Amino acid sequence: MAEFLTLLGAVILLLVWAPWRKPALNDSEEMNIDDFFPEPSTPKEIVLKFSLPDVGEPGTASQAQIDAVERALGEPLDTLLSGQQAGMILDAREYARAIANVLEREHRHINHHQAVRLGILFIFSDEELRDDIVEWSRKRFQRGTHNDPPRLRRNDNFWKIYNFVSGQL
Repeated sequence: MAEFLTLLGAVILLLVWAPWRKPALNDSEEMNIDDFFPEPSTPKEIVLKFSLPDVGEPGTASQAQIDAVERALGEPLDTLLSGQQAGMILDAREYARAIANVLEREHRHINHHQAVRLGILFIFSDEELRDDIVEWSRKRFQRGTHNDPPRLRRNDNFWKIYNFVSGQL
């Protein structure tokens, strides 16, 4: 599964690139109509090492969890998930959705689903970050605020994910 998600992350990131390059004109060059229409630059390639912890009994994720994970990642999984693993991915999805919502409130033109997927992949590329996001979600459930729109503190975790996602879109 880790290889699949690493590949998924690489594919998504290959589709994201810097929007325009500035054409250079020297006195010796002739002006051409193509110089006024920028071309896309080379795609960025970033490989994230998706790390899903080995927790829970494989195959214990509910069909609803599996469906939600597949919608969040945009691909069916090639492994049997435990309920805990699916829950962790869905916790990351909620945080990544909140980041995407912040970007949209800032009037950035983003693909919401792509932003969420990038956020999930980034969260699962860093074990400490992943554990912090899972803990964030657990505390929301304890407080009974898990059905409310998430409020994110502008802490180190927020800025890591925000900067990564906004830098890729």
